[in-house]
Amino acid sequence: MDLNESLLANLAEWFFNPEAPAPAGVVGDKNEIAIQCFEQLFLWAPVISLNAHAMSQFDRLIANQFHSTPATIINYTLPHPKYFFLKYLLDRGYLLHGTKSSNIDVLEPREQIDWNGNSIQAVFAARDIFWSMYFALLDRSALTGSQRNGCFLVEHELSQVERFYFFSVNQENLNSDIWSDGFVYILPADSFHPTTSGKIRFDEWASEQAVPAVAKLPVSPDDFPFLDQVSGHYESESIFTTWLRYKERLKAG
Repeated sequence: MDLNESLLANLAEWFFNPEAPAPAGVVGDKNEIAIQCFEQLFLWAPVISLNAHAMSQFDRLIANQFHSTPATIINYTLPHPKYFFLKYLLDRGYLLHGTKSSNIDVLEPREQIDWNGNSIQAVFAARDIFWSMYFALLDRSALTGSQRNGCFLVEHELSQVERFYFFSVNQENLNSDIWSDGFVYILPADSFHPTTSGKIRFDEWASEQAVPAVAKLPVSPDDFPFLDQVSGHYESESIFTTWLRYKERLKAG
């Protein structure tokens, strides 16, 4: 698909707004067109296959370390990448929240802006590994200018879900030390609801209630497989220009 900023803006409106018509000249299944578009623009989520041995080790870790009050910092010594363990936790119904702080026992709602631009008093979380890790590891106090990022889902073919990512910071930060250790909080999903709906959506969840942490997984920059796939943008450009140039900038290094 030959994308430009104007077409991409119209496609985004069509993808995320159920009431929006298809852009002029665009014909076909919306979900399949979204997958083609996102594959062209963003990073495709890696496939993570968990074998029975790994899952039994994860079960033992959960049984041993997930029942403390207040929640414990997980002592992770298993040979599997930490994102494998986070994938297993998501499969078991937990949500994830990335932060620098290690000493929060209960996450309290605070005033925030959701993906739709609405003001909401809530705790945010995600049903996604890598987006949560990104927020845990990025040192926002070291940033100059803005950050732009996203985790997009496309549901198709009997509820199969495809995931796509982009990660961008202001150009001035690309050679700076903006990464440091952080924590991924494992949260119960009971009080959360998605902030977007539909077959094409942004993987953001919100709870208007306080949420007690179940456990906290320490993570380091080396745990994040997309560390070398963060690009730089200019403050003056639109979000759609950032999307369009994301992979191009990654190739340019």
